[in-house]
Amino acid sequence: MAIYLGLEVVGIVDHVNANTDWVEDFSSVMESVKKRYAERIDVLCGLEAKCTSQYGDLDLPVGARRHVDYVVGAIHRVPRLP
Repeated sequence: MAIYLGLEVVGIVDHVNANTDWVEDFSSVMESVKKRYAERIDVLCGLEAKCTSQYGDLDLPVGARRHVDYVVGAIHRVPRLP
């Protein structure tokens, strides 16, 4: 659909938390997708993680950032401010 719409770049994310153990597998699959569509569209691989504090702490597995192009921090509920 992204190609049909004329997009030049698309980002694909999956939700993770600190206990997620499949980030490397996800990244590997996404590398295959990037190669398959390289001539038609740029594909970026990302993760979405819950923001756990007003300071921007993320519920993200240790070392996960090195396997993806970007991380989206999501606020599912506004944290109580002190």
